[in-house]
This record gives sequence, structure tokens and C-alpha cells, in this order.
Amino acid sequence: MEAPAGADRRPRLAWLLLALILALSAWLQFTVVAQTEVAAPLRADASDYFAYVLNLHDLGVYSRAPRWREPGAVATPDYLRPPGYPVFLRLVGGLPEASFEWLHRIALWQAALGVLTVACCFLLASEFLATPMALFATLLCAVNPWLATSNAYLLTESLFTLLLFAATWLSIRALRPESNRRLALAAGLAWALCS
Repeated sequence: MEAPAGADRRPRLAWLLLALILALSAWLQFTVVAQTEVAAPLRADASDYFAYVLNLHDLGVYSRAPRWREPGAVATPDYLRPPGYPVFLRLVGGLPEASFEWLHRIALWQAALGVLTVACCFLLASEFLATPMALFATLLCAVNPWLATSNAYLLTESLFTLLLFAATWLSIRALRPESNRRLALAAGLAWALCS
């Protein structure tokens, strides 16, 4: 029996549409990062995260003491915030310095995480929806203003959202009968990183 005409084009069309949606997401996210000027970027939560990175780098102490702003501050260890995001900042940001270049480098990495989140959205939506609806859900995620604007700030949202989507997708895949232990281990690791 022959396949209907054009049946072999459907998967290619779906991949092309997904590539276009990811390109749109990348354009939106990197444009927002490039054109957003954050007034007082190291305030509130961002101040704490930067202090943790700086104190870890300079002193090897996990402390939110704002030595970059108050040179006399004593860096005593604390556990107000979990270490995942400060470690991420240290890994991708290079040497911590209170400069717009350092903050911009972090924002670019977070924009890349946003594009990966959109890709994970497609994987997750494909588990429950037909391909056209999964692509539509992915498009909605790609144009979500929160996903793009959160990247410009020194906040955990970009990293956490990607890890949450990935952990959920990996868990669904790990529950399948044909799954293996490595997938379950990856799901557990992703959930651990979320927390």
C-alpha cells in the first residue's frame, strides 16, 4: 500500500517549523538582552547572587556579604540562597566583577537557556499533543514576554525554567516501559538541580 502523497513531507515540515520557531525565540531573547538597559542591576536578589559569586571566587566562602558595595563587610558563611544559581554564574560568567560586560555575558547565556527552554517545551508538548498543537504550544512559549525579559536580569528564572521543563520531560520518558535506568538517573539529576 502506498503512502498518501505528501506524507513524507510532514515530518520535514514539522522540523522546519520548529527550526523557525526556535529562530524566532533566539531573535526575541537575544534582542531583548541586547537592547535592555537595567537600572541598578545589582539590587535585591541580584545583589545576593553576585555577592555569593564574588565571595566564593575571592575568599572561598559562601556568603552574601556585599563586599563589592561595602568594602568593610565581613564574609561569614550563610545559606540564605541555594548554591545552584551562584555556581552557574561562576561557571559561565568567568571572573566576577561588578561590570556591565560581566552582567551582559550572563544575560547572553540566559538568553541561550531561554531558547533551550523553548526546545524543551516542544519535547514536552509532543508527549501529550499532536505535532501541529505541540508546535503551537511551542510558538506560544517562544513569544512569551516573561521568558524573554527575565534573561536581562540576574535572577534564577531562566536556569530554573529550563531545568523544570527538562526534568519534567525526562521524567515522562523515564516512566515508559522501554526506558532505561540512565534516563531515570538523568531525570533525578535534573530535579535535584531544580531544587
